[in-house]
Amino acid sequence: MNASRIAVAAVLLSMIAACSHMAPSAGKRELIVVGIDEKASFDAAGVLNQGAPGKDAVAIVDIGTDPLAPRIVGTLPLMNTVIGPPTNLAITP
Repeated sequence: MNASRIAVAAVLLSMIAACSHMAPSAGKRELIVVGIDEKASFDAAGVLNQGAPGKDAVAIVDIGTDPLAPRIVGTLPLMNTVIGPPTNLAITP
C-alpha cells in the first residue's frame, strides 16, 4: 500500500471517527460511505464494459439531515471496484 493510499484512508477514518458519536435520528446527520466504481458499465445488452482506471472514489453521504434529499458531503479519490478483488473499506461500530 503506497503512502497516498494510507493518507487517504487516514483522512477518511478521521472524518468517520469524528462523526461516530452522533446518534442516528430524524433531522440529525447520519453518514454512509459509498464506493464509486467509474470503470464498470453495462451496455444495452447487459454486457460488462471495463473502462480505464483512475476515476474511482469513496463518497461520504449525509442521509439523516434530510432523508428525502441525501447530500454528498465529501469525496475522496480511492481505487475501488465492484467486480474484482475486494478493495472496499468496511467500517463497523
